[in-house]
Amino acid sequence: MKLEVPSRWFPYNVNTQHAANQIAGYLASKKRFNVVTGGRRQYKTETAKRKMIHRVMSCHDITSPFYIDSDSVNFACLAPIHEQAYRIWWNDLIKLSPKNFIQYINIQRRVIHYRNGVSLYVLGTDMAARLEGIMWYGFGIDEFPNVKPDVWFEHLRPCLSDTLGFCDFLGVPEGKHNMMYDMWCLAETNPENFDRWHWTSAEVLNATEIEDARREYDEATFRQEYEGTFENYQGRAYYCFDRDMHRKILPYQPKEPIWVTFDFNVSPGVCIIGQYCMVNGVLIDNVLSEINIAEHSTTEKVCGMFIQKWFQHEGLIEVDGDATGGAHDTTSGRTDWEIIRSLLDSNFGKRVRYNYPSRNPHERDRVNTVNARLKSLSGDIRTYIHPDCKKLIEDLDRTMLTDKGEIDDKTNKRISHMSDALGYHMVRKFPIKKYVETSQTQWK
Repeated sequence: MKLEVPSRWFPYNVNTQHAANQIAGYLASKKRFNVVTGGRRQYKTETAKRKMIHRVMSCHDITSPFYIDSDSVNFACLAPIHEQAYRIWWNDLIKLSPKNFIQYINIQRRVIHYRNGVSLYVLGTDMAARLEGIMWYGFGIDEFPNVKPDVWFEHLRPCLSDTLGFCDFLGVPEGKHNMMYDMWCLAETNPENFDRWHWTSAEVLNATEIEDARREYDEATFRQEYEGTFENYQGRAYYCFDRDMHRKILPYQPKEPIWVTFDFNVSPGVCIIGQYCMVNGVLIDNVLSEINIAEHSTTEKVCGMFIQKWFQHEGLIEVDGDATGGAHDTTSGRTDWEIIRSLLDSNFGKRVRYNYPSRNPHERDRVNTVNARLKSLSGDIRTYIHPDCKKLIEDLDRTMLTDKGEIDDKTNKRISHMSDALGYHMVRKFPIKKYVETSQTQWK
């Protein structure tokens, strides 16, 4: 059968010979397990897709290094969540497959059946039960740092034991207390079965894009997201905060919009009020005030205090905050956000804009965003805090991370609420880009 070569097989454009060698090495690797890590948008996933299709097409070729002595072969391309796996893998796998080599496609089950007897599934590791009862010969797992460790050890790894199947682990590092780092180290100590591959975003993307990222990211996050390094986040959560640098009084503009962001707790109940302004051509968050009710707080009390302080404000009001406020209170029967809407709308009318999300962002994304707004790698400061915001200043100065890179909210339960509230606003208004624009929007 003469196969039709899909146009989807466009050539790569890379900036360094090292990147070309790493990509070619991974494509040709015969090792059972391959760990592929690096920065954003530098062909990791694209290369994994191509290698998977090559395995599909050559697994019954006795001369191929990927030959499998079985008439029926099952592979799977995975991601932490089923819909995420679909978005990452599904359309590109179909586009990379020669049309006359596909027997049929089952969209409902997310499986492509090929004429040589191979079935290629796209699944999420959050539905591990779907993996049971099938003989697997290989997996490709993208966003592996977000896959739960027990899924790999209890479900995926045992599936490959009887077939001696392969697995490719892909992802951007997320600290050293993570399965991706464990696999990276294992590849060093077990070279008989493992290989590992790494190249940076700068070796693929244009220089202007990299410089833009330097202005957007703080130093540690830039190294992680664009250079693919394994950062150790233990220590201060907001390491970019400096009291002398960030405490500053900027003028309040009564007719310009303000923003208010909430974090819902009983002890303490908090919110932060700020305003946007331009300083030297840079859009700045000017934190004007804070509200902190230390004990026996309620949403009504916090919101009432905000209204009391700001009822004379003439401009628009943008409202952000904790998505958990959407849960119904067992006493009042109303959610925190329903209470806030009722009180603010009755006092400020149509000048209120609500921006709270349906679910909270990842904690690490929130912390990274705050650090980047405090001080980017290029040295831009985009947040100033009024010296009277003593609780927020203390919070940014004292919030720590555990050895797993998570906010330590156990040692001091009154710490982190102010910075959480600030983070909800910043990650909504100024999210750190994880997927930069390129001419090839399907690359990742």
